[in-house]
Amino acid sequence: SGLRVISRNSVQQFKQREATSRVISSELGARYVVTGSVREAQGEAQGKVRVAVELSDAMSGRVLWSERFEGEGGGVFEIQDRIVRSIVGALAIRVTSFESERAAARPPSQREAHDLVLLARSLERRAERAANRQGRALVAQARDLAPDYAMAHVVESELEHQRADLGWMEDAVQGLVLAERAARRALALNDPGANARAHAMLARILSKRGDHQQALAEAERAKALNPSDTFITEILAETLLWMGRGGDAVALLEAALRLDPAGRASPVRYTIVGAYFTAGRYPEALAEVDRGLADHPNLAFLHAIRAAILVQLGRMDEARQSYAAMQRVQPNFPVEAFGHQYADPAIRDRLQGALLRAGP
Repeated sequence: SGLRVISRNSVQQFKQREATSRVISSELGARYVVTGSVREAQGEAQGKVRVAVELSDAMSGRVLWSERFEGEGGGVFEIQDRIVRSIVGALAIRVTSFESERAAARPPSQREAHDLVLLARSLERRAERAANRQGRALVAQARDLAPDYAMAHVVESELEHQRADLGWMEDAVQGLVLAERAARRALALNDPGANARAHAMLARILSKRGDHQQALAEAERAKALNPSDTFITEILAETLLWMGRGGDAVALLEAALRLDPAGRASPVRYTIVGAYFTAGRYPEALAEVDRGLADHPNLAFLHAIRAAILVQLGRMDEARQSYAAMQRVQPNFPVEAFGHQYADPAIRDRLQGALLRAGP
């Protein structure tokens, strides 16, 4: 709790380009930077993992600590724990007993299952039907390898919710049932980090069903378990958004962007578009939805809300173009149900009415 940790989604960009600690600090607003490499040994040493780690003060460029680790491939999580303890010690951070317990809830010994879940989550972030199907297949393999790996059930819940939400299955109600079932399987296992995300997924599912108060209770419980998880922060914001509390949702999402500065490409981050719309901040909503469409041009709901935003801005010709793009991407897009999750009928009518005005 004494550290604000930048999301790996924002950090990933630096795998593709070289950058000094000072540049990373400037772009992400980070005081300290951890860099390193992971290698699997070949030849006679095959099966061993070698990790080199360096912790730097990004402001001064001074190396605070560096170390090399080596172990068997199956012990990669034990190496991970040693690295975490070393960094915590170097920064003189106090770790509470609860935080220690949460950190000790490691993934299963089968690293193959862990790798499969990471791959499935990366596929989910593409927000594509084929990628969703591939992700569910990977999660099924992970469950077979490690039935007690709670995060596999959480990611299964995310994928089932995604395909129900984006219209990639005939029976969306059944999709929510499958998503809830997977989240509750995760809650039955002792993994605090996964449990927090499972509560967040229940919040999302309950919001979809219109049970806003219970959804808020689940989202707040998730936030209490892991206050630094941007995924949970976004779902709490999403829950508040559907309740009509657009201002509160904007504040949370802007805080999440400070933790994950490059995370606007995440489909979950499109919640900020709705939050700005609800708060009447239409130019900001348009800027965010355009960022989203640059990454995911085939998401019909983004074209739909863009059309509604443009109507509110009085740009009717562009609004009609966005409406037509929505129909090209998803001809059966449920226009009459758009925005049905809002508890406040005034917000629902404003959004749906604007979209209908953009239509033929």
